Amino acid sequence: MELTVNIPDKDLTFFRELLKKFQYQEVQVNQSLNSEDEEFIQDLKEGMKDVELHLAGKKQLKTANELWNEL
Repeated sequence: MELTVNIPDKDLTFFRELLKKFQYQEVQVNQSLNSEDEEFIQDLKEGMKDVELHLAGKKQLKTANELWNEL
């Protein structure tokens, strides 16, 4: 499945934070990125790798309560 979403600049920060909370198989970006966008994509890729390691039993992730307590 493929999904394209056009987001107004004023909502981009919120949408990035929302995406960080979901698991994805693949992320493609079809435009030039600034350094902040590149950092976000790299963080997202690292998060997906952490999930893969967790599912393989090679890494322990924090529980939802532990994440909540960090806020």
